[in-house]
Amino acid sequence: EQLGISESSVCKALKKNCSKRTNCSGVRKTSARDNKQLRKIAVSNRFKSTSELTDLWNKQTGADVSRSTTYRRLRELGFKSRVPAVKPLLNKKQMEKRLKWPKEHGEWTTEDWQKVVFSDDSPTQPQSGRPHKMNECGQWSLRCIVPVWWLPGEQY
Repeated sequence: EQLGISESSVCKALKKNCSKRTNCSGVRKTSARDNKQLRKIAVSNRFKSTSELTDLWNKQTGADVSRSTTYRRLRELGFKSRVPAVKPLLNKKQMEKRLKWPKEHGEWTTEDWQKVVFSDDSPTQPQSGRPHKMNECGQWSLRCIVPVWWLPGEQY
């Protein structure tokens, strides 16, 4: 009090400057090489859960990392867990027709599009319980689609 500084300010300054720990984050259990291996595992096993990826990674590297460490490393590598798209399986001819149609109608005005009725007889299922997959942000691939076969109006 003789200096005009409160006791709490002195304590905060001492704690800040006299920390016994030089680095608050612990020592990383994985190296850059281990992380590259995890990337390969995640890309080749997109539909595996984080727990399954952890088991594969631990077996291949001989490390003993937790599921949460695996999840953090996947996020650092740019992966994100996503629900795979569920789409009907199309052959090449059907894909070509689907690409051709919007090209033919690309010059339509907003008024033209307002006259179109889009219908989809397939049911919607929020929170369908489908498995997630690991995917790099901004990446899309045909391998990441779950093909479905159903008749219109039926649950799949």
